[in-house]
Amino acid sequence: MDDKLMAQLNQWHDKSKHDQIISVLEEMPESELTYTLKNLLGRAYNNISDYGRALEILLSESDAGLEDPLWNFRVGYAYYYSQDLTNALPYFQKSASLGDTTAMNFEQWCIQDLQKQREVLPAEDAEALDRKWFDFTVQFVEKLSHHEDDWNALSEQEQELAALWKLEMDMYNGGFLQFFCNWGMVCYSHAVRALKRLKAEESLAIIQKQYQIIQHLEDHKEIQKLWDIPNHLTAEEQHEISEILDVQYWDNQDHIIEKTFCIYVDLIEKIGGNMDNKSTLNKIAWSFSSESYSDAEAFNRKVAEYQKDIYNTAERWNPNEIVLDAPEVQIQYEAWITKSSDLLENDQLMSDHEDIFDEEPEDDGYQVEIIAKFKADNGKNFTALEFLMKTHNQQVNKELGDHVFFEGIDDHPTIVEGVPTYYIACGS
Repeated sequence: MDDKLMAQLNQWHDKSKHDQIISVLEEMPESELTYTLKNLLGRAYNNISDYGRALEILLSESDAGLEDPLWNFRVGYAYYYSQDLTNALPYFQKSASLGDTTAMNFEQWCIQDLQKQREVLPAEDAEALDRKWFDFTVQFVEKLSHHEDDWNALSEQEQELAALWKLEMDMYNGGFLQFFCNWGMVCYSHAVRALKRLKAEESLAIIQKQYQIIQHLEDHKEIQKLWDIPNHLTAEEQHEISEILDVQYWDNQDHIIEKTFCIYVDLIEKIGGNMDNKSTLNKIAWSFSSESYSDAEAFNRKVAEYQKDIYNTAERWNPNEIVLDAPEVQIQYEAWITKSSDLLENDQLMSDHEDIFDEEPEDDGYQVEIIAKFKADNGKNFTALEFLMKTHNQQVNKELGDHVFFEGIDDHPTIVEGVPTYYIACGS
């Protein structure tokens, strides 16, 4: 690939000249458009809100992108802002499972938005119960995501309900192969345990039979990742799993939703089914830059203008909303630095990077994770304006690569030495 072309594309991206990226790449012969270039073209279309064209380009590389967290994120992003949440969710989930922290936030927002859609359905008994089930079980999916898909962070019953949610969502979307290839044996085992607890015998028998069909591939030498499994099934096996058994699952009479509220009653009473609303910080768009701000009003105007550029309205931005109810907080973020003096007074390297200056730098310097502590101006809490401005200024003297677009913060902070700590998710 032409290094000069890549440098020019990245420069245009950094300056938000997405139309120029599109113009150059669309004029290239199809045979010269590599996977990387198509990714950049899809990203550019996402950035000008032409999500249909972005999907057309990105999905043409479905096989190559299957295990790429960034490709999955960009496809999910295009679906999400096309208001197609059902299709967006599996891509965010896949990207998150591959380690993309920004996708974890979008996964949660997607789930929350799907929940809100269900809330506007007519309040007929069956639909109301279905909504109640979704509200309850999705909490454990979010908890799992918050703990970076560490199933051990959930109790036994929470594991079952999170797996049951994933099973139901995928079985009624892409079927068993989507479920198993997305989440693997651990999730499958928790789902089996859930169905046994619910005495959902028909559903249990169906997915166990589906697993038995793919089980012979367990030690297959050419299976490097779960999504290789469908490629090594015979046509007859594919037909049995997807055309016969999936359909049987859709038509089964196990009444999983109703049984959930009978069997998991103790957990229901303990936790309930409420969901938190998004804060302003998880609604807005923002791009970090090298411009520092000392005037809060000037920064406020800049953020409001940015919302109008992206959303044609500033109504998402509520600068005075109390977003963090704590006198001090910490942020964790990634950046490139060239020397120790790039760290500000309130910056501290994560423990894994404390000795990094003993090593030889890469071409762009040292890639590090940093924790920075802020104190609230009023000694009590942070408004959206104060937090975003301090977070922005913290990073102005550092290189963020192409991950400059603010993608929100965690709903639930990690407590580090008694201080709430929020990971700053940035997208490209």
